[in-house]
Amino acid sequence: MEAMTAPLQWAMGGVFAALVTASATTSTLARLRPGLELSEVRLRVRSWWVMAAVFVVALASHRIVTIVFLASVAVAALWELAKMTKAVVPPVAFLAYLAGFGAAASGRSDFLVAVVPAAMAGTAVVLVAFDRPSGFMHRVGGTGVAAAVGVALAHLAALLTLPASAGSAGGAGLLLWLVIVAQAGDVAQFLAGRAWGRRSLAPAISPNKTVLGFVGGMVTAIGLGWGLGLLLTGHAWWWGGVLGAAVAVAGTLGDLLISAIKRDCGVKDAGSLIPGHGGVLDRVDSLILAAPLVFWVVV
Repeated sequence: MEAMTAPLQWAMGGVFAALVTASATTSTLARLRPGLELSEVRLRVRSWWVMAAVFVVALASHRIVTIVFLASVAVAALWELAKMTKAVVPPVAFLAYLAGFGAAASGRSDFLVAVVPAAMAGTAVVLVAFDRPSGFMHRVGGTGVAAAVGVALAHLAALLTLPASAGSAGGAGLLLWLVIVAQAGDVAQFLAGRAWGRRSLAPAISPNKTVLGFVGGMVTAIGLGWGLGLLLTGHAWWWGGVLGAAVAVAGTLGDLLISAIKRDCGVKDAGSLIPGHGGVLDRVDSLILAAPLVFWVVV
């Protein structure tokens, strides 16, 4: 099975080795410095163990199982987005999610570009047909945002369908490369920002996101992108580092995009499903812009 090639197994092993290190470091700090507040860190690490295990099991399963898992994650993110904005979820937005993942699963990624405008047009037609001008722009615009997030996440499934090239682990390798680079960069940005960050990157949108935190995330994404690129993608040695830097920028912008929506809605987290992290949308926000970027660069 493609998902269990040797490079993929090594990369998955590296993820769990990092989690073992994080757990051991947290336990050691708790013993050496009993007064240090580590409850949030411990909660985050425990959640990372669960998320990593679920993702690895899904990736190692049949491709259809993996795509269903990714689609479920996207639907959960849509549900949180709808609850957060206190808006009635237009059925067209759910249909747009399913259409996006259907196009990705069938290998017809060219249809992805049509899903968002089709969803907005469908919502507009429904509202006009039922003579509902109240909140027209809010509903149509909300559908557009929701559909755009779903289509962006559908690119994760589109990556999975890409064929293997010489020296690569195929679409599963590209998907794993992206998820590790984006999520590790996000974690490094959080830790570097907590340790050394002083100047906010976007104080009105996300005061806790700092310039030095962004630098820490960028360095991590470049290093991991380069190393894992050699292992999983089969591209030239420089490819992973350059695209890793682009993923760090796209991940930060995706994070700020969701943060702006949360700030406008007056909420801290999009949900509470993942202890220590918030909701599903809070965890996948760094992939919203990064997934389409990587897919269209590769194809």
